[in-house]
Amino acid sequence: MIKKVSIILFCISMMIFNCSCSKKESVSATSSPESSAKPELQSVYLVENSDENIISIKLPTNYEFDEVQNEFIADFVSSKFFKITGENFKLTKSNTAITDDTQNYSGYYINMESKMSYISDNIISIVFTGLYNKMSAAHPNHLLFALNFDPKTMNVVKFSSIHTIDDSIYNEFVKQGEKEILEETGGIWPEGWDSFSKTLCSKETFFDGLNGKNSEIEWYYTENGIGFSYSVPFALGNHREVEIVW
Repeated sequence: MIKKVSIILFCISMMIFNCSCSKKESVSATSSPESSAKPELQSVYLVENSDENIISIKLPTNYEFDEVQNEFIADFVSSKFFKITGENFKLTKSNTAITDDTQNYSGYYINMESKMSYISDNIISIVFTGLYNKMSAAHPNHLLFALNFDPKTMNVVKFSSIHTIDDSIYNEFVKQGEKEILEETGGIWPEGWDSFSKTLCSKETFFDGLNGKNSEIEWYYTENGIGFSYSVPFALGNHREVEIVW
C-alpha cells in the first residue's frame, strides 16, 4: 500500500514538473526567432525633439534587437520620415516618453508605435502605425509603413525576391479587399464608388508598389499569410489593410 502511494505521489510530482517545464518553454518561445510575435511595446523610444518638431516611435519588446539592428531600424524609420517631412535627422534611443501632454510644437508632430507581425530565422516583419500632423493642418494623416528584413544579413527583403508579382496575387488582393469592404457595409458596395481597381487600388499601383516604385503599397508577413496596406483618401482612413491567408 505504501509502495503504491509512493508511486502515485511520484507520478503527480512528475506531472507538476512537466507542466512547469512546458510553461517555461512557452515563455521562452515568445523570444524565439521561429515564433510569431505579440504587439507588445517597450518604454524605450526612438525620439527626436526640437523646439519646433516632435517625433516619437516605440519599438516592439518581444525580440531582443542588438545595437546594429537598432541602428538599422532607426535609419529605415528616418528615411521614411524624410519622405514625409523633407528633413534629414538621426533618431536615437531614449527613455523619455512623449505623450499628448508634451505636444508643444510649432512645426510637425509624429507619434508612432510598432509591432512585430512575423519572426523567422530569415525574415522579420515590423509594422509601424501612427499619426503625422502639422501645426497648421486641418487634420492629421494616418501613417503605416512596414520593414521586412533579414536579421542575419541586415538587408531589406524585397517582395519580388520571394514572390512572383502577377495577376493572380493582385486578383486575390482585390477579392479579399472587396470582401472586407462588403462585410463592413453589410453587403452593399459604397455609393459613389467605382470598382475596386478604379476607386481604391489599380493593378498598376499595386505592381509599382511591390516593385518599390511608389509608397502607396506596403507589405508584411503575418502569422497567417501576408498583409498589404494601400493608400486611400483621408475620409476612408488614409490607408486600408488586406490580409491574404495562406
